[in-house]
Amino acid sequence: MHDKTLRFAIGVFSLLLLSIFLAPAPMAPAQDFAYRREVPAMTGQAVVPLVTMGHWKESKPNERYAFLVGLVTMLEIEKEWQLKSGKKLMPMKQSLTGSWVRGFEDLPLKEMYDGLNRYVVEHPGDLERPVAEVLWFSFVQPKLAK
Repeated sequence: MHDKTLRFAIGVFSLLLLSIFLAPAPMAPAQDFAYRREVPAMTGQAVVPLVTMGHWKESKPNERYAFLVGLVTMLEIEKEWQLKSGKKLMPMKQSLTGSWVRGFEDLPLKEMYDGLNRYVVEHPGDLERPVAEVLWFSFVQPKLAK
């Protein structure tokens, strides 16, 4: 990815985030659920929201796709940043980016979307499970095991 393409990707991702933040707030029950699950970030004292399968279930289709697009865009930007200096991706003990990228390689967004929807139907009691965990164990880990 060239600098111009990377800047474009960052711009698109920024617009995506802006559109999410400017979107109308969800109804009270979903909003209450959305802010109860937070986990400490790995860096500093910051707290980041934990997106669960309950959030996925309550989201509209375009919000679900926006989440997936944001996730893969962040991974692509991180991958390109790591490779920019001409080095290889960082080893797994330093960064999971390479594993996520390999796990999502050639995987259409529609397949991720359908897999998460299927998971909600097949595991209705797992709504507190993080979406990232479901993606990891459903798509990334099986591909890395090959």
